[in-house]
Order: sequence, then structure tokens, then C-alpha cells
Amino acid sequence: MSDNLSSAVPAKGVVPKRRRWWRCTAVTIGILVGLLLAECVARIMFTSGPARSLEPLRAALAGELLPEAAFQRSIPQPYLLYSPAPGHRRSTGEVDHNMQGYRGWPVQLAKTPGITRILCLGGSTTYGWGVSSAQDAYPAQLMEILNEGPPGGGQGYEVINAGLPFGTSAELLTHYHFKFHYYRPDIVIIHTGGNDALAVDRGHYHPDYSHWRRPMTMPAPWGPGGRRLLQSRLAALALLPLVGGAPRGSQTLERPAGTPPESSWFPSERSDRPAFRHNIESLVKLVRADNAVALLVPFRLEPRHALTADEAAQIDHHARILEEIARYHAIPLAAFSASMIPREDWVDDCHLTPEGCRKKAAYLAPRVRKLAEGKSVDD
Repeated sequence: MSDNLSSAVPAKGVVPKRRRWWRCTAVTIGILVGLLLAECVARIMFTSGPARSLEPLRAALAGELLPEAAFQRSIPQPYLLYSPAPGHRRSTGEVDHNMQGYRGWPVQLAKTPGITRILCLGGSTTYGWGVSSAQDAYPAQLMEILNEGPPGGGQGYEVINAGLPFGTSAELLTHYHFKFHYYRPDIVIIHTGGNDALAVDRGHYHPDYSHWRRPMTMPAPWGPGGRRLLQSRLAALALLPLVGGAPRGSQTLERPAGTPPESSWFPSERSDRPAFRHNIESLVKLVRADNAVALLVPFRLEPRHALTADEAAQIDHHARILEEIARYHAIPLAAFSASMIPREDWVDDCHLTPEGCRKKAAYLAPRVRKLAEGKSVDD
């Protein structure tokens, strides 16, 4: 009898098979639930958390960079160098770039009779860098101010935000010539100079900016297995730091500092830096040939900026070049002062909050109205 009882009781330290099975099942379920929760947290990190800057790289390697997906803010273009990505959406899902490839609501190529069309050319200060909604950038607020008033009380206005983050006068010239010329604007606001100023003191200066810029490139997608793996944001979070930094911002456009361009043709001993003046004068000629009016708006720095003295001096110099071009060619100038923007309305050294963009738009609006009515602008 005792032998039977002893055989039914497991030896000390031995776990019955059923109990082992339940333990393994519980551990497996716990691991799966943990991975699921970790995946959810990783997805939140990629959409609105600290890993958000890695999303363009993940999307590029996963082969998702299509216009309808548009995870990246900019895409390469063969003749424009680069362009805002059509269909780009904010983290909230709101469409930020229209499918025509610029920020804000699209306009039809053919103008509506009785409507004054305004084209805003510029860099990130026109695009509205740091302003989350396209409707808060200065071009959209300019259109709102211009169209204020009783119905039928005056002519209507439509404004195109052709701002290009990191854009120089070279991109403004090519984008107008190859693209926005066909929109037949009546007034072209040219607000630029900051990025050109940063190119001046880079080594191996060339007026085509090949000493500073390179063609925008994105990494080649991984193979089918790697693409499927990158669908998991948890796996992407572990793998992407090993690949390298995200292809975002100016990193995809800038050459390593101190490296000469592939084709060196501009004499290094020349002290003049002719690109900005040449590009702006060429752009103004194109605008005038289209029977449109150009309005020059110099780039401004926040009075407490953190730029070096040399960088700030170059920005002031480029602002003076715009003023000289305006005087020599009798072009309207809107030389607003940085002091008109309160300290709290600056996001950083040059970009504005929505309230700051509103003040810039309010400054430009009466000048644009005068130009639309054929009157002169005295600034």
C-alpha cells in the first residue's frame, strides 16, 4: 500500500508535466503580451514620441516612400533638386502638403477671373517651419487678411505657399522657372537671403552652391524580409540606430564640411560671392517677363539670435543686396524690422509662432493690396 502511495507522489524537485505545460503557456502568453505592449509603445514613440525623427528612415528602408504615404517632408526632384513631398501628413493625420507639391490648400492652374494670385517664394520662414498647421504659416494668414471684409466689397485673393525648407535663391529660381511660372501669379513675394548667407563662408565656394549642396538622396529599401521586419516599430527601434541617422532636414542636402565639389571651376582666390545677386536678378527678370510684380522681402534674424558674428553679418549683407536690387531695378521692397515681432513670437533665431506669422502677414497685406491696385509701395 505504501509503495503505491509513494509512486503517486512526485519526487522532490520534480514538476508534473501538466504543471510544466501551464507554466510554459503562461510564460509564452506573458512574453507575447509584453511584446504586444512594447510594440504599442514603440508605435506611439514613432508617431508622436522621441523616435518620431526615425520614421523617415524606417519608411525609406521599408519601401514606403510613395506620394500617398509621404512620411518624409521632402522628396528628390531631377531639376528642382528637391520639393515638398506631395500628400505629406502631420502626426494628427491632417494633410499638410497638397498633391501639387506645396504646403496648404491647392489652387487650380488656371486662374479664376477677378482673382489676384499671389505667389510666396522663400525658404523655411515662408514655408512655416515650426508652425504645425499650414493655415498658420504667413502665406495662409496673408490670404485670410486680404480677403477680410464684406462679401463683394472688393477683389478676391488667393495665395500659394511656395516656401521650401532650407531653400536658397538657387532653388527659388529653378522652382519658379520650371514650376510656379505656369501658375501665372500676379504678384510674387520673394522672401529670402538667410540660407544663401550660410553658404558664403563655406570652404571651396562655388556660385552653383555645389560646395555646400549635394543631390538629395534616400537610402535604398531593404529586401522583402527586411521590409517585413521593419513593419514592427519595436524591431525598427532596435535596428535603426545601428543603420545611422534619419534622412531628414538639411542632412540629406549638405556636403561634409570642407570637401570640395566634384567639379571645381570657380577660382578659389576670388573674393566676390556673386550667386545671390545673380539669382535674384534672374528671378526678377522672369517674374517681370510674366507680367507679374515682384515684392522683395529681406530675411530677418531674431534680435537675440545665437548665430556667430560672421553669420549674422552675412545675413545683413544679403539683406542689403536685396535693397540694392530693389533700388537699381525699381522693385517694390518690404523691409520689415525684426523688432516689430515681439520676443515671445519667435520660435528660434528666425522662425515665428503662428502669432508672429500673423504679424508678418499683417505687415505685408496693405503693401500687397497697393500692388494689386497698381499703386506704388514706399518702404
